[in-house]
Amino acid sequence: MFKFVSLLVYLTLALGYAYAADTAGYLAYQRGDYQQAIQLWEKEAESGSYLAAHNLGVLHEQGTGTTSDMKLSAKWYLTAAKAGYAPSQFAIARLFEEGIGVPKNLQEARFWFSRVLLIESNSPESAELKRIASDRISRLPRHSEEVFEFESGRFVFVESVLSRCVIALQGRITRDTVFAFDKVVKRAAESGCTDPALLLESPGGNLNVGIELGRDVHYSGFRTVVRDYCASACALVFLGGKQRTLMGQKAKIGLHQASSTDRWGEKSCKGSSFDDASRAKRNYLRRVVPTHWEEIFKRSMSTPCTDISWIRGEDAVGLGIATHLQ
Repeated sequence: MFKFVSLLVYLTLALGYAYAADTAGYLAYQRGDYQQAIQLWEKEAESGSYLAAHNLGVLHEQGTGTTSDMKLSAKWYLTAAKAGYAPSQFAIARLFEEGIGVPKNLQEARFWFSRVLLIESNSPESAELKRIASDRISRLPRHSEEVFEFESGRFVFVESVLSRCVIALQGRITRDTVFAFDKVVKRAAESGCTDPALLLESPGGNLNVGIELGRDVHYSGFRTVVRDYCASACALVFLGGKQRTLMGQKAKIGLHQASSTDRWGEKSCKGSSFDDASRAKRNYLRRVVPTHWEEIFKRSMSTPCTDISWIRGEDAVGLGIATHLQ
C-alpha cells in the first residue's frame, strides 16, 4: 500500500493540527484513543473543520484506530484540499497520481500539486513540501497542444502549471467560432484550469459573434492577451477580458466602423450611431468597459470600415483598451 513520506506525516499530525491541539479530538488522539478521536473529528469535519477532515484522511489511510480505507481517506483529504489546506492538496494529488482510493487521473494530480506551489508560508517545512510537489509535477506526462478547428480558424489549448492555461484564437471570427469556443472552454474546465488566458491573433470577422464571444470571456473571467494584432470583432473580444494585456512592441488593437456585405460581396460601412450594428457595439462597450466606452466608441466610429485605427502601448492604456503592458 502507498505510504506518504515522513515529512508529510510530520506536517499532518505534528505541525498541521498543532493549531487546534486543545480540541477534544486532538487530545483523544494524543492519549491513544483513536476511535474516540475519529468520532470527534468526524463531528468537527462535518461542521467545517478542514484540519479535522485532513486528520481523518491520515487515520483512514494508515488504518489507525480503524480498518484502512483509502476511499474514505481520499474523501477526507479532498474535503480539506478544497478548503485550501496544502498538506491535503499534496495528499490527494498523490492518490490521483497513483490511482489509490480514487480513479487514476493525472490531470487532477497536476491540479492539486499545482495548488501546493501557492503556499505563502516560507517555513522550511512548507518549502520542502513545495519542492516535492514541484518535482512530482515535473515527472507527470506533459500535455501536448490540442486544436479545436472552426470554419476559418482554430483554437489552440495549452496547459501550464499553477492551474493556468492559454487558449489561442487564430483566424477569422465566424458563426461556428462560438461552438468551437464552447468546446475549448469545457476542455479547460476539465483540466482544472482556474486562471485562463485568451491569446488573440485575429483580423476580426462577424461583429455579432465578436460581441457574443466577448460577453462569454467577460462573464467567465478570462484574461485577454495580444502579442501581434487583433482588429475589428477581435478587438471586441479583447475588451471583454478582466485583465487586458498588450505583450511586446508589435502588439496592437485595431478599431473601425461596423460593416455589412450584400449578396454580391459589396461592403458598406455602418457610419451611423443609430443603426443596429452600432447600437449593439455601443451597448456591449458600456457593459465591459463602463468607464471608457464612450471614447473607444468614438474612435471606432470615426474610422471607416475600409480602414483601421491601430492603438498601441500607452495610448491603448490611456484609452482604456488595455489594462497592462508587457
